[in-house]
Amino acid sequence: MNITQDGRKIGHVQRTTTGTENGFRFSENIVMRINTMGIVQPLTVRTAAELRPDRTLSNFQFDLGSSLFRFTARGKLEGKSLTVHIGSPGNETTTVLTLAEAPYLGGSILESMRATELKPGEGRTFPVFDPASLGQKPVRITLLGEEAIMIMGKKRQAKNCRWISWG
Repeated sequence: MNITQDGRKIGHVQRTTTGTENGFRFSENIVMRINTMGIVQPLTVRTAAELRPDRTLSNFQFDLGSSLFRFTARGKLEGKSLTVHIGSPGNETTTVLTLAEAPYLGGSILESMRATELKPGEGRTFPVFDPASLGQKPVRITLLGEEAIMIMGKKRQAKNCRWISWG
């Protein structure tokens, strides 16, 4: 997918989800050129995660970086406790977050929604975990309907959704 700002391409996103013996493997790579502190520079965001069969988070690795900073985190969910290690190996801090319910990742939420069998006008709220802020917030996705779109010269059916997040 392309990332655009004011009609100009500033980056791209590549996502993959593959089935595994224990659920799914998700990866997302985002590359952008953004203005940070008055300097246009590259920004990269990489997320790799193992998802359970219901597509909720099992564990993740996250890396956010530019020429000015770097943030890394990795975590594992056990029950309602998410143990997160922040920083590079040997220089990590560890924190345990108690979550109300098993979270989904924002980048994989549309795949999770597609796995549900919503009818047009129906919606579902997903608890979404954001590795960049280490926070969780509800995201409501409503299926508006289906439409035909062209992808690489072929007509494909696609779901048209509305995405609303709180907090």
